[in-house]
This record gives sequence, C-alpha cells and structure tokens, in this order.
Amino acid sequence: MGTAYIGGVKYKDRVCVVKIKNKFIADSTPEICIALREYSKKKGIKAIVLDLNEIENIDTTAFACLISMVKNYLNNLPNIGIISLKSKTKGLAEILKISNVIKIFNNEKEALDFFNKDRKNKGIK
Repeated sequence: MGTAYIGGVKYKDRVCVVKIKNKFIADSTPEICIALREYSKKKGIKAIVLDLNEIENIDTTAFACLISMVKNYLNNLPNIGIISLKSKTKGLAEILKISNVIKIFNNEKEALDFFNKDRKNKGIK
C-alpha cells in the first residue's frame, strides 16, 4: 500500500464529500491539498467534508497541511469538516486540537445536516 489518494468525490447539496484512502502522510499531503482546493472552486460549494474512514494512517503533516489550507485560504475556501475518524486518528486530532480549526463529525449525515442547516432554516432548496 502506498500513499493517500482520492477514492471518490460526491456532491450533496452544496457540500463536497471527498473520500481519502490509504496513508495520509507527508508524501501525499501536497497532492491531496491541491485536489481539495480544486474541488472547493466548484460554484456554490459551501463546505468540503473529508471522509477518512478508509485511512490506514494519518500523520501530523497531513493535519498541519489541512490547518494551513484553512488559514491561508480562509476567504477563498469553503468550510472544512472531517468524518469517520478512527480511534487512533481521533486521539491524534484531539492532541493537536484540530477541532479548533476544522469541525469533526461522527458521520456524513451529521456533517451534511450541519453545513446545510442555513439552507433549511431559510427554506432554500
């Protein structure tokens, strides 16, 4: 098994859900972040949700890249959320206080409900 790759992308309402597979580590981090920036440019995208269910390993470099992306492109990128963190990865995320910058959800439905709540409250379809 090699480094991380995008295992699928789907759009639900104004949220782009990106499944990342394999090992999300230093070697693959730049390519993943470039891809995420490209997905964020699609008109009307309000949030990107990273599905990490099939990640075997994630290191601090990957989290640092995501945080840097959020901070450097804050005005040009939609919100970013993470779903399906495994216990080992969740522990690292807690130590690094990732949730101060990136919203962490238990599952896709929870993330979609959160990012689409403004539309539902305003009656937007």
